[in-house]
Amino acid sequence: MSKRETTHRERIGMIKLYQAGMSQGEIARRMNLHKNTIKKWCRVHREQGWDGLRPEPAGNPAAGALRQFDPMVRYVALRLKCEHPKWGPDVLLLEMGRRASLKGKRLPGRSTLAAYLKPYLPRLTSERSAVKRRAATKIWHINEVHECWEMDFKGSEAVGACGEVAPLLLTDALTSAPIAEIMLPASRAGLTFRRIQAELRPVFAQWGLPDAMRTDRDTIFVGSRRLEWPGMLLLWFVGLGILPIINDPGCPTQNAHVERHGLTWKNRIAVGTSFETFAEAQAYSDQARIDRLTVLPSRNRVCAGQPPMLAHPELATPRRTFDPAREAEFFDFEAVELYLADWVWLRKVDKVGYISLADHNVSVGRAYAGQTVEIVYDLNVHAFQAFAHDDAHSLLNTFTLDVISPDYIMGLE
Repeated sequence: MSKRETTHRERIGMIKLYQAGMSQGEIARRMNLHKNTIKKWCRVHREQGWDGLRPEPAGNPAAGALRQFDPMVRYVALRLKCEHPKWGPDVLLLEMGRRASLKGKRLPGRSTLAAYLKPYLPRLTSERSAVKRRAATKIWHINEVHECWEMDFKGSEAVGACGEVAPLLLTDALTSAPIAEIMLPASRAGLTFRRIQAELRPVFAQWGLPDAMRTDRDTIFVGSRRLEWPGMLLLWFVGLGILPIINDPGCPTQNAHVERHGLTWKNRIAVGTSFETFAEAQAYSDQARIDRLTVLPSRNRVCAGQPPMLAHPELATPRRTFDPAREAEFFDFEAVELYLADWVWLRKVDKVGYISLADHNVSVGRAYAGQTVEIVYDLNVHAFQAFAHDDAHSLLNTFTLDVISPDYIMGLE
């Protein structure tokens, strides 16, 4: 077991596990820490309360680094590094020189900039966790068509002169019926959740809305692979009354129907064919999908060797109709708020008293620098609230985010 220094978040976690009834030995094995470490912090908490778990205040970072420069230079440098953790000093300085807000201001050298950013690197590279809502991971028993769909991207495949494509596939989880095969460029550059929204609306208009949508942890679906923030596509689904179900990490078999769909698509579309344009590839794929729906026998046991539409003609009847022109009328923002209320976020406070949530910086107070705070969505005030891990469970800030609104989620802003 490790005797390494623990973080504020780890200390909070071990105390909560101990309060929940787990033994110190079990906690040590679970967190890969020495039992004496668990014993020490349990004693500290017993004697000093939550305040005793706080880290020692950090000293001034890199004495003199950027102190002689304009405060805007420090702000832009840190902001760019937060947005692009993999950028080095040279790239950062290049982009800083292009910022209108820094026009005419003196910029530091690369070594000075690197020294300024060094204390922040652990925060930028450390893993942040979110408590996942339980409903999203419950066992889902499928009994009817359109009760649950599976959605996934097929890996990059060359289809002739038009280049490589990565189709977005949707499959009914009961019958394995191919709901949609949307041709998208293999390069994900510029592909946003807005594009996925636009592509899904005609699909929903044709087939109706499913009760649930199962996906893997592709960031364009869920926002973050570590589920530290629900992506806007998830919130859009919730507002439409679609329960998001997210696969466990590294478990493609949980999306078995759409995975099989991807292999069938490859064998039918990508092998032995060649297309001049994306439109040709899309038309060919659409016809092949219709053949699978209405002509070719299905291997899914519930279809008994028949094509899905013949075995289950109710596929043609929407479970819940959808009209894109009236989307705003039945979008349920209260459901979105209930979904957010099931999440708990843990964030580490930076040296100037800010946390980051949904790519927005929020102040909780310089006095809490280096500590881990808890953020929840409060249904009573319709806003986020940040709390300290102290004996009083102190409320540090109540705030809203521009992205949490019906218009933004639907793309009507």
